[in-house]
Amino acid sequence: MVAKKSTTTKTAAAKKKAPAKKRTMTAEEQQAAAELAKAKKAEAEAKRMMKKAEADRAKAEAERKKTEAKEKAEKSLESVAKEINVRMEKYKQGLVKADDFRLGASIFMAQAEETCKEAGIKFKDWAEANIAQSWNTVRQLLPIGRVGTEDEDKAKAMLTDMREQNKAANKKAREKAKTSKSNGKQGPTETPAMRAISALDGIKDKKEKENLIRSQAESVGLTLREENADASMSPRDALEQRFERLSQKGKISFTKWAAERLGGTFTLEGEASGDDDGGDIGDDVEAMKKMRAKNASNKKS
Repeated sequence: MVAKKSTTTKTAAAKKKAPAKKRTMTAEEQQAAAELAKAKKAEAEAKRMMKKAEADRAKAEAERKKTEAKEKAEKSLESVAKEINVRMEKYKQGLVKADDFRLGASIFMAQAEETCKEAGIKFKDWAEANIAQSWNTVRQLLPIGRVGTEDEDKAKAMLTDMREQNKAANKKAREKAKTSKSNGKQGPTETPAMRAISALDGIKDKKEKENLIRSQAESVGLTLREENADASMSPRDALEQRFERLSQKGKISFTKWAAERLGGTFTLEGEASGDDDGGDIGDDVEAMKKMRAKNASNKKS
């Protein structure tokens, strides 16, 4: 009787452990599951698009603020450039307390540098386009201007040191040039103009030489009129005669061009060799020309 009870118990336990059969979904249930999955996917995509739209709006707003800040900075920098140029001009005129004008200009330069940095403007490009001084001069005055915003006396001392250093450097350069001259060291006897003429003489093909001269004459607004040329003159004599007819500016322009074609350079005797107070006068003149040309262009537009 006991054995029978044990067998019955084992059979019942075996039935409990047997896995239940998986029920097959009906067509309606399968369709509902697919639609649910599709809805979840659409919801996730919608959230992604909303997040992207928010990011795009934030980016556009940041760009708008950046552009607005840059335009505001450029407008304020216009008045700063005027202050700098006015003070540097008064300094160069040697007016009373000239160093005060230069110190004021250097402080404005430092302020402009900070404004450019905050607005994402490259200061060097702005300075070259708006300040009528060479970049070398601006670069020398910037550290003084940065100090001047905090300690004016220290900035003035820095200006004095810079002036003395420049005077010493210029004096040394003049003494070196004087020593070289006294030792009989002479520069090249052949001038750029002579090299240019020699190069033209070396062109044997008459037509080639004529086309070269004609193209360069036209580039400076001149026209070759062959009917006025003396047929008995040599090409060199004719070229010299026409060269003499040019204005001083035209002669310089042609000579520089010819020198460059020969791989040389042309410098007028007595051109700027540096002054006692730090800036390169030649560079400053070029910077002033660029600024005037830009202003003239802006007025026309």
